[in-house]
Amino acid sequence: MFGPNMFQTQANLWFRKNLFGIILASLLILSLVVFLLCIRDYGISWDEPFYYDFADVNLFVIKNFIYGIPFDHLFEFYDLRYYGPAYLILGNSVIQTGLRLFPTLVGYDAWHTLNFILFLFGAWLIFTLSTRFVSAKSALFAAALYLTQPLLWG
Repeated sequence: MFGPNMFQTQANLWFRKNLFGIILASLLILSLVVFLLCIRDYGISWDEPFYYDFADVNLFVIKNFIYGIPFDHLFEFYDLRYYGPAYLILGNSVIQTGLRLFPTLVGYDAWHTLNFILFLFGAWLIFTLSTRFVSAKSALFAAALYLTQPLLWG
């Protein structure tokens, strides 16, 4: 029972139990490598500067609201004022930290990288949540289907 084959058997059991998670982790790492190789080719969409400036304006509005100062600048962003600012504000603080650590990094590329890493984290969450309801094989399929979003790979 406690021979040298015990550890090999336990390793085989662990590997078989987590095979689909290992496959997904490999897919996520591969996706991140492909993304990092292509990051300079992503470019900037026409509304992206408004979207990221909206984070700064939301911080300005929150600070002014605390002091009772009117905040009319929020209405210059048309429909963006209906979007929640939490992701932009938290993301902006992560991006500013990243830009201080890596001064050669371009701001838009930093945002694209943050968005993509959170996209990959979402794929892992889909897999983890799906394993509660379906088999690991089906959960891997659901996560892989999510990973093929043409919005990011197009």
